[in-house]
Amino acid sequence: MTQAEYNAEVAKYEPPNKVEGTLLTDAQWSAMKRAARSERRRRERAVKPVEQKVARVRVTIPTDLLAAVDAEAASRDMPRAALIALAMRRLLKIRD
Repeated sequence: MTQAEYNAEVAKYEPPNKVEGTLLTDAQWSAMKRAARSERRRRERAVKPVEQKVARVRVTIPTDLLAAVDAEAASRDMPRAALIALAMRRLLKIRD
């Protein structure tokens, strides 16, 4: 294999951080990664209004009751948490 053939083969596996034929400096690469991370964060999380915010709660439920909740949620095509929230609202007579 000649040097030119070798370079052509290696070029296929070059890192994707080339800009106009030159490698980025460490500072440029870090800035680019930071900007991409920030952009992902902006796309992923929308700020929810206060009335839509939720809290995670750990609750112990008997396994037979949990199985019944899961079956009912599946039959209604809704998540378990949504079904439990609906049941709690009805129990407490809170409108949604």
